[in-house]
Amino acid sequence: MAKIKLSLLGSSMAKQRSLFSYCRERDALLFSLKTSFIVGTILTIINHGRTIISFHFTSGQIVPLFLTYCVPFIVAIYSRAQGKQQHDLVKIQPNHPEDDKALSCSEELSL
Repeated sequence: MAKIKLSLLGSSMAKQRSLFSYCRERDALLFSLKTSFIVGTILTIINHGRTIISFHFTSGQIVPLFLTYCVPFIVAIYSRAQGKQQHDLVKIQPNHPEDDKALSCSEELSL
């Protein structure tokens, strides 16, 4: 089994992108729209089902209905962007033989 080493990108690498730049990516937006449509529809049926069936909407119910779709969208896009940003910060590199020697020395010292 191959060993991998996780290390943070150094300052010599490309500058870290802002969270907002990840939110503007097409795949993040599409994922969030799909998620908010599905979750928002389920929540709308649960919270406003009787009102929808009886067709007794008032102007005061428009804002809560709108927020029912906005909240899942915000949560989905934030979590997607945060995950992408963390993925870009972590670099996967194969271990070097020197790393194994250093590990074995530190293990011996701790015993």
